[in-house]
Amino acid sequence: MGRIVRSATYFVAFPLAYALAILAGRATRLGGGEISLVWPAAAVATIWMLAAHQRGPRERAAHAALLAATTFFVNLTTGASVPLTSWFVLVNVVLAVVTVEVLTYRRREVHLRDPADLARLVAAVAVGNCCGAFLAAGWFVVVNGDPAAETFALFAVRNAASALVGVSIWLRLTDITWSRPRVTVLGALEALVAGGVVVAVFLSVFWLTTGVPMAFIALVPAMWVALRYSTTVSTLLLAVAGPWIIAATLLDHGALIVPELQERALLAQSLVGSLAIVVLALALYRDSRARLISELEDARDTADRDSELLAAVLDSIHDSVILTDAAGQVVLRNARAGESGHVDHVVSASREPMSAAGPTERRDLVVEAEDSRIIELTTAPLARQSPFTVVAFRDVTEERVHARELQEARDLFAGVLQAASEQAIVGTDATGHITVFNIGAERLTGWTADEVIGHRPHDFSIFPEVSSRAAELGVPIGFEVFTHNVTPQAAEVREWTYLRRDGSPVAVSLAVSEMTDHDGGCMGYIGVATDITERKAAEQALAESEERFRLAFDTAPMGMFMFDVTPENFGRVTRCNQAMADVLGSRPDDVLQMTVTDLDGLENHSETATLEQLLSLRVGQTFDAETSFRRADGDTVWGLVSASVVAPRGSEPYGICLVEDITSRKRVEDELHYLASHDPLTGLANRALFMGRIDKALADADRAGSSGVGLIFLDLDGFKTVNDTWGHAQGDEVLKVVADRLKAAIGPHDTAARLGGDEFAVLCPDDADVTLLHSAAERIRAELRRPVRLGAGRIYDQLSVSAGVVISQPGCVSETLLQRADNLMYFAKRSGKDCVTMGSEPAEEAALLREMQLTPDLDRAVDLDEFAVHFQPIVDLRTGECVAAEALLRWQHPERGLLCPDAFLTVAEASRHMPAIGRGVLNEACRQARSWAGAAAGSAVHVNVSGRQIEVGDLRADVLGALDVSGLDPRRLVLELTETHAGRVAASIRDDLDMLRELGIRIAIDDVGTGFSGLVKIIDLPIDILKISRQFIAGITDDARCAAITKAIVGLGSSLGLTVIAEGIERQDQRDLLIEWGCELGQGYLFGKARPVADGIKSPLSLFHHA
Repeated sequence: MGRIVRSATYFVAFPLAYALAILAGRATRLGGGEISLVWPAAAVATIWMLAAHQRGPRERAAHAALLAATTFFVNLTTGASVPLTSWFVLVNVVLAVVTVEVLTYRRREVHLRDPADLARLVAAVAVGNCCGAFLAAGWFVVVNGDPAAETFALFAVRNAASALVGVSIWLRLTDITWSRPRVTVLGALEALVAGGVVVAVFLSVFWLTTGVPMAFIALVPAMWVALRYSTTVSTLLLAVAGPWIIAATLLDHGALIVPELQERALLAQSLVGSLAIVVLALALYRDSRARLISELEDARDTADRDSELLAAVLDSIHDSVILTDAAGQVVLRNARAGESGHVDHVVSASREPMSAAGPTERRDLVVEAEDSRIIELTTAPLARQSPFTVVAFRDVTEERVHARELQEARDLFAGVLQAASEQAIVGTDATGHITVFNIGAERLTGWTADEVIGHRPHDFSIFPEVSSRAAELGVPIGFEVFTHNVTPQAAEVREWTYLRRDGSPVAVSLAVSEMTDHDGGCMGYIGVATDITERKAAEQALAESEERFRLAFDTAPMGMFMFDVTPENFGRVTRCNQAMADVLGSRPDDVLQMTVTDLDGLENHSETATLEQLLSLRVGQTFDAETSFRRADGDTVWGLVSASVVAPRGSEPYGICLVEDITSRKRVEDELHYLASHDPLTGLANRALFMGRIDKALADADRAGSSGVGLIFLDLDGFKTVNDTWGHAQGDEVLKVVADRLKAAIGPHDTAARLGGDEFAVLCPDDADVTLLHSAAERIRAELRRPVRLGAGRIYDQLSVSAGVVISQPGCVSETLLQRADNLMYFAKRSGKDCVTMGSEPAEEAALLREMQLTPDLDRAVDLDEFAVHFQPIVDLRTGECVAAEALLRWQHPERGLLCPDAFLTVAEASRHMPAIGRGVLNEACRQARSWAGAAAGSAVHVNVSGRQIEVGDLRADVLGALDVSGLDPRRLVLELTETHAGRVAASIRDDLDMLRELGIRIAIDDVGTGFSGLVKIIDLPIDILKISRQFIAGITDDARCAAITKAIVGLGSSLGLTVIAEGIERQDQRDLLIEWGCELGQGYLFGKARPVADGIKSPLSLFHHA
């Protein structure tokens, strides 16, 4: 609040004082001119800006703006022109601001206390006023043509004198501390006389003696006042003398009267400025000297007080202290040093060379006398580079003896504490704060001594126990629960519980005793605790164990009984729980009348453990087995038995037996064993059981040296049609019928198995003859061909089976034997199905061997993409123009070279890879067809679909995926199905073909006439193209039957509106006949072989040109 009031005062008082100063200055203008002879406004403006300099930047700027506005307004109202007024604003603002900036440069506060401050003030006033005078003189020289030097001098002197005197008075008045002066009569008289003399001299020189050059006489009294009194008095003298000299001179009085009024004013103000400099310099010098003398006197007084204090301190120190000079003379000693009698010895010892450890050294001095004394001596220099040395010493003989005795006692006590590592020793002071915590206590509680020193014992005790003990004793909860009954004569021993650091409790036997000092007062307490946790735990455990055993034995859900092994009652049951009685269907009391052998079940035999074996156990031996028990009602139950004979210390040995009723589990295990080894649908052996039977049969054959083992692998033909047409439930019924017929058709020692899906196998361990095996296979095939009656009166008469029959060779393994039979079964399917293929025929065995060698290579071929797609052109037979191309699969085998499908397709069809291989051919064919350009840009691409791909794959998804990835127009894709597979297409696949055909994809039947499928089945399919097999085309010129079949197929296609393509055209005469019979399209070596894209083929047209 005071700061706000002061700021407001500055904004009012300074503008008002500045305006009055301008008016006073403007009053001293020469007649008709604008140059004032005196300008007190320079002092007020400088003081104003100096006071504002202590404010913030914004407030300083506001004061500067107010200074400019006041200058402009007052000068304008007193007759100055607007241009001149504006220039005066610049002159006055620059004068004040520059003076203040120079005066405050690198100074936070401005004072006038010594000659240096005066010199800075004079320099600041000179710089600021010269800047202002330069600007003012520039105006009048340029505008009025006034002489430059005289004008500059007038402005500089008048403004500088005014500013110097005014700022000096301001600085002095704002820096002094006003206090009531001490007035004496002599001082007052001197002041009156001095004042009178000064007034008389100034009145005479500057008023009465006009025109006499005696102005220098005024310096004498002024200098006397400056040297006699303070700067403040000198400043007040200047405040009165300065205006007096200037006013008297302007009124034509005094020693400075000259003809020119302007020159007169210049002389008067020069004198005032000079007088101010001289008076202030002398006064400030006088004040500085007086201040220095005062400070010296204060320092002397302080030194005297410090000396007295040092003497008092030295005398109050219990040690002896002396101060020696460089020569070893004692220059100062305290009272104790004088009384010690050891000063000479100490001075001599202190002059011995000191170690280099530091400026301060401590050593022991042994003074030899009647009783040797030990003097502890400490020496140190008085100050750095000082010739004096301070020596402090004291007699420590008794202290050292006591310290040694105390250390020995402490070592003994510490040794006892450390040696008692099995006991926890805790010491406290009289208030219960822990002072001792030995290693045994650390080991017992887990706390370290550093962690518990200063705490109380109940801090690591169990709070409920502390509370209970306090209530029992009738004392507050705290340390008193440990010491209530403890006396110096009797320790108290009780059981207690500590709380370990990890939170676990530890039971101890705690003995607490009191320690007393020499006056009998309590010094503290010592508690010795011994860990009894194990003993307490053992006692508790024993009691709990006995109770738990009784409860566990009587209430256990598991059957338990104990039996005697002593000779008197050997084997008799001595104890039985309710669960055991329930197992036996009896009461516990009835069981106690029985022996172990009475419990034995009726189903035990030589391969099963019996309860009688319990009686042969020795102490420490155990018996674990599954055995049977005889119930009271005569039934047999099974139990998992765990028994042993134990011999408790001090008691007779006895046997104990645990029995878990596993009757239900045994039944489930038997059932699971059957389920694990038999097919759940048909009841036939599953693959695992069947493979085990094969291994056993092979092993028996090798041991007996027989000719081998027979194996028949069976696969139902067209079984997928049953599932797709009538559902899986009807399919399961068919499989059950097949299983029943299979079991009826085999011999008593044969094993029939369902290997999965519609695959079956028969093991004939006694039939190693080819004729017998073939007869058995034909018998099975005939039995399975009989019609199967389905639900709702339906009859399925298309059931047939393809069979592969093999005989094992010496060293053969089950997997190899089964794989051979599996491959032969596929040979049977390839041969038209519903037939038996024997593995003993050389040609088929050789083919089988070759294809079997390719089987393990299929995985690698798929992973490394060894399959390639070649293209063969399909042409218009009349024009020879290429209209399409057929994508043909090739296998680039790393060892056998390029393989055609005939060499590996059977193996591939039998593997899990066939759907993936077919999908890859489809994707590659569509991708390459999409890239065909020129005349072939719209040509169709034919892709073969395998039977395996139709049966187990997702043809619809494969085709749509290939079209989506490649971007091929669906109308350019033709899917080719062989006649054999087309005849067995299921209803679901037929729906897929209908959907694909709606997209524009065309369906072709390949090898028409070779699959023996009914025409009705083929025509029922959504087909667009018929392809005549190369077998018929090869014989159309020589074989009338081939010619007739070919003409019939061409005519059938024409009648049904289907496109007919002839395959295998190799000669021109074949082409001519086909054209004559109306066949439009064909393919074969006559037009070009299948070639890869790598050979430079870019389209079917280029294929044709390369043919």
